[in-house]
Amino acid sequence: MRAILTKALLLRVALVLAADIAASAAVWSGTPTDWPWPPPRFWISESSRLVYWCIFSLPCVSVWVITRARVAHRLAGLIVDAVAIFCLLGTEILTSIFFWRTLDWMKGAGLGHPTLREYAREHSIFWVAALLLCITLQYLWSKRKRQVTAA
Repeated sequence: MRAILTKALLLRVALVLAADIAASAAVWSGTPTDWPWPPPRFWISESSRLVYWCIFSLPCVSVWVITRARVAHRLAGLIVDAVAIFCLLGTEILTSIFFWRTLDWMKGAGLGHPTLREYAREHSIFWVAALLLCITLQYLWSKRKRQVTAA
């Protein structure tokens, strides 16, 4: 049972991480032609963003795991899902804010995002879309797996 929970948790974290990277890739606009600095690289930029993602996601995953283990109520599923959504949104918002603050204002504007609000809005839209796609794929995969096992 514990191995199944650990595997499910790791799968969920991997799906959220994939959604975050996909959203960053969608927002990435490359280097403008009049860029005065060495051209930025996506993975260098994304790795500095993922540092913040790790910093904020670890406490959020801990809160979710503790909530899941401690809530023994008839609405437990709803409560755990609400905590998960709150943690996901909190991680995404805090990651975007702290990452944006590390950028020089010219670099942010040069990459197509002149303000934090614009960057966070655009990244969040793609993040929600990518997360929904990952959840759908995971659901379809598990449904297919159950059908194969039942047959």
